[in-house]
Amino acid sequence: MRILLFLVLFVMKNVWATPLFTIESLNYRGSNSFGGAVTEGQITMPFVHGSDGVAAAINEQLFQGQFDVPVPVPANGYFTLSTEEGTGGVHSQSFIVTRNDDHILTILFDGEGCGAYCENFSTSYSFDLKTGKLLELGALFTAEGMNRLEQQLQKAKRAEYRKVLATLLQNLQVAYQQREQPDSINDIQQRISFNRECIGEGIHNDRTPRIKEAPHGFAYDFQLNEKTLLLKSGRCSNHAMRALDDVGDYTLEMPYASLSPYLTDYGRQLLLNGQSVPMVNSNVRETEDTNDDAVLFFTTPTATSTGLEQVVGGDLVPSGNGWWILACDKDCALYAATLQVSETTASVRSDEQIPAQKLQWMPVPPGQVVAILKPAANSQLHLKAGVLKTMDFSMQSSDTMNIIITLDNGQIALLVPRVMSDAVDQIDRLELRIDGKRQALPGYELSETDEVQFLSWAGDLDDDGKLDLIISHSGQQVDDALYLSSLAQQGELVGLAGSIRYEQPDRRD
Repeated sequence: MRILLFLVLFVMKNVWATPLFTIESLNYRGSNSFGGAVTEGQITMPFVHGSDGVAAAINEQLFQGQFDVPVPVPANGYFTLSTEEGTGGVHSQSFIVTRNDDHILTILFDGEGCGAYCENFSTSYSFDLKTGKLLELGALFTAEGMNRLEQQLQKAKRAEYRKVLATLLQNLQVAYQQREQPDSINDIQQRISFNRECIGEGIHNDRTPRIKEAPHGFAYDFQLNEKTLLLKSGRCSNHAMRALDDVGDYTLEMPYASLSPYLTDYGRQLLLNGQSVPMVNSNVRETEDTNDDAVLFFTTPTATSTGLEQVVGGDLVPSGNGWWILACDKDCALYAATLQVSETTASVRSDEQIPAQKLQWMPVPPGQVVAILKPAANSQLHLKAGVLKTMDFSMQSSDTMNIIITLDNGQIALLVPRVMSDAVDQIDRLELRIDGKRQALPGYELSETDEVQFLSWAGDLDDDGKLDLIISHSGQQVDDALYLSSLAQQGELVGLAGSIRYEQPDRRD
């Protein structure tokens, strides 16, 4: 009896482990949308067999989704399409099944679609195998969870672009030093400009959040695998610009266990078998931002009767202490400040509003505000209230536009604009020169007026006895950067500590 019972349990266990649904691979037989012949295996399509009602519902959604046609009747491993459009622009297509168990069926398609030009595509479908319903993240995650998913995906993607941007800036400096051909320098400059625009909050290269155009709903593809969720964000570039996009399509993988607090009851039942898993090493919980910039940095607040205000989008800026305002009256000084954050909206087009946050720093110091900053938790920059060592500077002449900075030891530093291309609307780079050493910094976008103001402040913010700078890189929009001598790498005079680049939004409380 024990042997028989063991055999029964063994058989039952293996029956349960067998997928409830099987997937047949069908080859397309016919012509493509342009009348051309399709070779064997060029276009394949899954056909689901199992519970009649559920399998039929899944097949209907797959064929509608990929070809916008009703389910054809397969014959001997082939299918044909009766629509006059043929394959609807699909030139090639393959698929893989990434999950097929008692709960979920996930099918991933890869292929190439053609219209005015051809593009690769990748898309996935996940189905509830109890009902045949196509799964959507909005049914699996709470509203808070959806917001966390989007924030985490955008944060991770920005980090990838920052890595690329840091490498490009180093390559540009080497190109200048080695006097490479203008075409090579121009290519690097185009990549730098493109990657700045792709970081996710408009056009900037730092950790400072600001206005971005938010998608209407959750506009990302996703894939439900056995133990992890894959979130997929398409490349930033259009077809013509994709050669400049070094990041391309981006995928973030997150274990279901780390997402438990943000799942609906339905999502928890489907993804975690109804279990509530404590959040451990979560990918979506609020953690200290770990990107490379040392300082949160703002430069264009508006003074009100209650404080200094600025409206931004992007990642949530936490309220609290630890902020410093650099303001200049008779002397330049640092003033301790507290930040309060509240929800608001902002307009990125004349009639379109998106969620934003209003930052308000208090108290307002005397004099003209130069910058507001907060060192990161892992930063070695330690600030204190009081008069700040500030260095005089002036433009040598309107012809050269060289900036002369008077240092404490009687020496001078020069900030020299350099033009390396035929562009008439920009200075290609700013060259910092001190005691025979030179360092190339990003250039300056000229305004429509004749005014050029690319140095905002010079002094010793990090208290190491060396020159620190706040530089504007554009006369048309906010594009400011903080450079500290204490962050200089080998062969450099200063290193980037923080930056802010964006167009001022219209706020609507």
